[in-house]
This record gives sequence, structure tokens and C-alpha cells, in this order.
Amino acid sequence: MKALVIGSNGMDGSHMCDLLLSKGYDVWGTYRKNKDHISKYVMNPKFHYVKLDLENIEYFFPTIVEIAPDEIYNFAGVSFSPDSERFPKLCEKINYASVMRLMESALALDCKFFQASSSEVFGKVSDLEINESTERKPHTPYADAKNEVDRWLKYYRGEGAKFYTAISFNHESERRGEKFVTRKITRSLAQIVNNQRSRLIMGNLDSRRDWGYAPDYVEGFYKMVQSHPDEYILATGTTHSVRDILDICGNYLGIDWQDYVIIEPTLQRVGERNNIWGNASKIKQNLGWSPTTSFEDMIIKMLKYDLEYV
Repeated sequence: MKALVIGSNGMDGSHMCDLLLSKGYDVWGTYRKNKDHISKYVMNPKFHYVKLDLENIEYFFPTIVEIAPDEIYNFAGVSFSPDSERFPKLCEKINYASVMRLMESALALDCKFFQASSSEVFGKVSDLEINESTERKPHTPYADAKNEVDRWLKYYRGEGAKFYTAISFNHESERRGEKFVTRKITRSLAQIVNNQRSRLIMGNLDSRRDWGYAPDYVEGFYKMVQSHPDEYILATGTTHSVRDILDICGNYLGIDWQDYVIIEPTLQRVGERNNIWGNASKIKQNLGWSPTTSFEDMIIKMLKYDLEYV
């Protein structure tokens, strides 16, 4: 089996490469500028680097046709929602137009196509359990692009295409980018105990999210692609606050995090979506998937990684 993992240098993409290689796949992993997370595969004869820039929409089709994968996994795009608000046209091009071109490639090859969507498509909601039927109210360029792609994936599934949509709630790992709050906390506190910094500047500590562990979610993505084409929510069904992350890290490190954290009001988003969680009963019932790593274990894994590599 051959798989093309687009965005393999990111968190989900690199974890997917791990999983597919462990299952004996020949894997083509794409990168745009650097190979940080996928450089470890360089000695694996079943792994192949492919440079692919989703901004150059008209040029990547021949590359995909030449590879002729059995499965395409797309994790690429503008993934940090605030960036999409600063660069809306870039977000539209990469997160919508380029994905439509990828879908055309998959249709031409008659191969399976997996698209990573996001719980952001449901909009600025709070205190709400969400399932696949919940009304969507996308509120950012990122969410709007994801929602439009989801709409076309659903249409083509109805026409017989082997297209899969994963609407994932927040999920993290040691490979998460440092702009995201979980990794910002674990890395910064690791630096503080190693005397590399003295303060951590934060916003709203009471903001709550449904956070899971990325490798668990990647297992779910794979299960999806081995089954009937459909759309699934992946989530833990519980929420935790930013303060909970600080408490876990502080307890593990034996420090009082309040001695080091400064609250900056300008970092608090006005009217942010908060305390929403996913109902993943559909994928549990149909495919037998549910997350296995606890929130606390996930945060400690991330903290241990940062303690070793800061």
C-alpha cells in the first residue's frame, strides 16, 4: 500500500507517518520548507520525501499522479486560527482552493482521500456538546474554509467518492507548535525550572477546551480510512481549563506556578468560544474508537519532552 501524507512535517502528519510505516506502508511525506519532524525517517527505505507547496495549486497534480497513492491524508494548511484572520486570502487559497485541487487528484486516481477538518466550523459557541448534526456557524477565515471543504466532501461522498472527514476537537502532543497554549505552557515552565526564563505571560486561565492526545486521534483517522467513507467527530467528551494545565505542570515540577505567571489582559479574546466538547459516540459505535490517553498523562508527556529538549 502507498500513502501520501500532506503536511507530514506537522504534528498530525508526522504521527500519521509513524503509524503508516509501522503498518508496512510505503509513505510519501510532503514538506514545504523544512523537514524537522520527518527527518528521522531518512534511513527508512519505505519513506520518501516530496516537496509540495500548496500555494502552487497548478503544479502539484502531476506529482500526486506520479506517486499514484492508494490513500491521501491531508493535514496541511494554515492551522493557527489567528493567523487566518491576519492572512485571509492565503488561508482561502491553502485551506480551500488547494484542497479542492487535492480532491480532484483523488477523484482522478480513484483513491481514498482523508481531510482533517476542525471543531472550529461550529463557530463561537459556549457550554455546548457538539455532534455531527450540530448547526455550523463558521466565524473565521479558517473555519469558513474548513466548512466549505467539508460541504464538498459530503457532496462527493454522495456521488461515490472515497472521501473521509474528521472533525477533530483540540488535540496535542510533544510535536505541537509553540504558539499553541498547551505547548507554550509546558515549554515555558520547563525553561523556568532550567533558569532559561523567569516569567510566563498568559491570558484567560479559565478558558476550557476538549483536549485529547494526537497519536490517539491519528489512530482514529486511520480507522476511518479503512472503513466506509463518512464524517466523524473525534473528541474526549470532557473539558479542562488552561489553569488545569498549569496545575498539572506545577505539581509535577514541584513549583507554585503562580509565582511565575503574569496575566496580560490584552491576550484575552473578546467573546471567545469556550467550554465546548465533542460527542464521539458515532465513531465509537461504528469503528470502536475512543481516546486512551488521559489529559493529565498527555500534559506530563509534553512537559517531560520539553524538560529534556529545552
